[in-house]
Amino acid sequence: MTAPTIVWFRLTAAALTLGLLLRLRGALPDFGFLRGRLLALLAIAAVSFTLNNLIFLLGLKFTTPEASQVVIQLAPLFLLLGGVALFGERFTGWQWAGLATLLAGMALFFNQRLRGLSEGGEGYFFGIALIVLAAALWAVYALSQKQMLNTFSSMGSMWLIYAVSCLLSLPFARPSEAASLDTTGWLLLAFCCINTVFSYGCFTEALVHWEASRASAVVCTTPLLTFAVVALAAKLFPGSVAPEPLNWISLVGAACVVAGSILAAVGRGPVREDNRT
Repeated sequence: MTAPTIVWFRLTAAALTLGLLLRLRGALPDFGFLRGRLLALLAIAAVSFTLNNLIFLLGLKFTTPEASQVVIQLAPLFLLLGGVALFGERFTGWQWAGLATLLAGMALFFNQRLRGLSEGGEGYFFGIALIVLAAALWAVYALSQKQMLNTFSSMGSMWLIYAVSCLLSLPFARPSEAASLDTTGWLLLAFCCINTVFSYGCFTEALVHWEASRASAVVCTTPLLTFAVVALAAKLFPGSVAPEPLNWISLVGAACVVAGSILAAVGRGPVREDNRT
């Protein structure tokens, strides 16, 4: 299946599932508020969210799961920098240290790829560039949604973004591609759709019980989980996924990326930020 088709299936399933849940709870957002500045924020959030999902998948086509999850750690840092630029938020010395640690970790993680760039690795680094762009687009989406939360609940704003995003991706999708899927393909697609709903839902629920900075720090461990899952998949299903070539320098770099992300997330100290996704 093409990337736009996968994105459309995921966003449509998320919009329908979350919309039904909100309807049963009587918590659908009031469309009367969608005018002027709020409508513009919804448009920016939906466009950037759609492009984030699409470009990330396109980048993943040229890279590996491990590399994509390492690079996407730039997203929360872009968000922090956006908060500094747009909202005058303070970026502490610890957070600058986290940013430096993350960037140094990336250089170490890709040490083998950098050496092989002259040997035809341009496609791989084109994929990396797409992941960086996807991270920047995620920050734009998050900053826009943050402003929407002044009017809508976290789930209400997320449903609006899902609904508009699935409409935006429809002209580029070919739903008929799903007809060629076998049973395994349908199970994988179903998992991607369910994951889109529950990953955001679980993270939002975590924010109800925990500070956003600490919840974000836990999410920063995603690269480590990805390494473990890819290694397991490669062992159980040989040929299903190509693991990232790793040496000890790459492993140190991955650890630095995770540490830098966590330091940037918690460097300003625990701040209670309810209703943020």
